[in-house]
Amino acid sequence: MNGLLNIFSYHRRVRNLVTGIVIARCPPQKGIMDAPFERGINKAAGNEGDPVKLAVERTNTFWNRLIFLYSTPSVKGASRIEKSFLESDQRYYFLPCPDCGHQQHLIWERIEYADKGTDRADPESGVYYICEKCDRPISENQKPKMLRAGEWKPTVQPLDKRHAGFHLNRLYSPWVSWVDIALDFEASRKDPQQHQVFVNATLGLPYEVVAGEQLEWQKLEARGRSANYKKGFVPNGALLLTAGVDVQGDRLECSIWG
Repeated sequence: MNGLLNIFSYHRRVRNLVTGIVIARCPPQKGIMDAPFERGINKAAGNEGDPVKLAVERTNTFWNRLIFLYSTPSVKGASRIEKSFLESDQRYYFLPCPDCGHQQHLIWERIEYADKGTDRADPESGVYYICEKCDRPISENQKPKMLRAGEWKPTVQPLDKRHAGFHLNRLYSPWVSWVDIALDFEASRKDPQQHQVFVNATLGLPYEVVAGEQLEWQKLEARGRSANYKKGFVPNGALLLTAGVDVQGDRLECSIWG
């Protein structure tokens, strides 16, 4: 089984509706999966081909099958769920403006508050959504009524008309306030890894790495090169060194403590 992906299918009939759960796993020494769809499914399953395609093939014996792929995206251009969504009819939940009635889906760029994106930002003084047509501010206490009047609308014509895709971000959530989302943005905007979590999990969008942007491992490497440690010597302030290594599918992760 070395290098092969195992896909198990479970089916259950409930009042004439057959539901199926597909669980994808791989040998632990390969370190490929046993995680949610976006992060866990590798691009290839050994000699078996694409794992998602393999899972879909398992549904061919059901004439009334429904296939769901759902996840938050990862990095732009490398995200499987992004690719699938772009191949769909790209549906968004459109809400009517309380003032002009114009229907629109909520995006982060239309959120406004004092000094947004600066060190002086003050979301707690008030966060508003600016209508894309009339430019009037919408307060969050109007959101419940807007949600009840909303509707899903496709925005493109896909090649496969059976392929429906749905996008929803946290701005719609009745449990998370716009103030909390704004505070989260301000706390994460200077740290690429934290900001990626905000973009992926809060906005439901793939993260686009900016040219020249340094991630944590790059910062660590640069710090190590500039520290001028001597090979074979324990640095000042430590009596001994100990190390631990975690074996991943495509790399070794090593930590050294003094």
